[in-house]
This record gives sequence, structure tokens and C-alpha cells, in this order.
Amino acid sequence: MHDKKLSAAKVKYVVIVLPLKRLISDMTCFNITKAITQ
Repeated sequence: MHDKKLSAAKVKYVVIVLPLKRLISDMTCFNITKAITQ
């Protein structure tokens, strides 16, 4: 039962946290590029 809970947390991490991190890094790159071009 504990393993099931752990894997559910892992799935949630992969589905939510990783795309969020990627989005944040993309936004950061976008903001840096925008700051340079202005």
C-alpha cells in the first residue's frame, strides 16, 4: 500500500512539477531574450 502511494506521488511529480519547471525555465529564457532585444 505504501509503494502505491509513493508511485502516485511520483506520477504527480512527473505530471505537475516537471512541466512546471520547464515552463519556468522557458519563461526565464524568454524574459532574458526580451530584455536583451529591447
